[in-house]
Amino acid sequence: MNQGIAYLNGRWIDAADLAIPVDDLGFTRGATVVEALRTFNGQPFRVEDHMARLRRSLEIVGWRAAELASEAKDAVAEFAKRNATAVASGDDWLIGVLLLRGRWTTANPLPCASMAIRCCSPVGPISSKGASSCASPMCDRRRQLLAAGA
Repeated sequence: MNQGIAYLNGRWIDAADLAIPVDDLGFTRGATVVEALRTFNGQPFRVEDHMARLRRSLEIVGWRAAELASEAKDAVAEFAKRNATAVASGDDWLIGVLLLRGRWTTANPLPCASMAIRCCSPVGPISSKGASSCASPMCDRRRQLLAAGA
């Protein structure tokens, strides 16, 4: 599977090259904020809702909420454009937005964050009958909504 292009700290890189430094507090202490969203017909779904939730989470942990949520929103929009050819026709992306505390230093002990946005997995197409090769709970909910005519 083509893993596509990922966003890491302001740069677009091959998703296979994503890595978390072993001294990042997101790795060593679990200091992370995560948001997951998906696409429908290649377009990110309910971005405003997801970014509002991301911003609230960032506010709770005391990180630069407005700045990071804005950056994430822009990167999610760009992610869909940059990866349009990496997804099979009819498939969609499950997009993971991962913010980590970053490296702690005595010179900069205040919260900062590393940001990675990447495809968590492709989501298979859903037919008019609601059938999909995807077994995730998100796909199950989509099938229920389609069956209900929503």
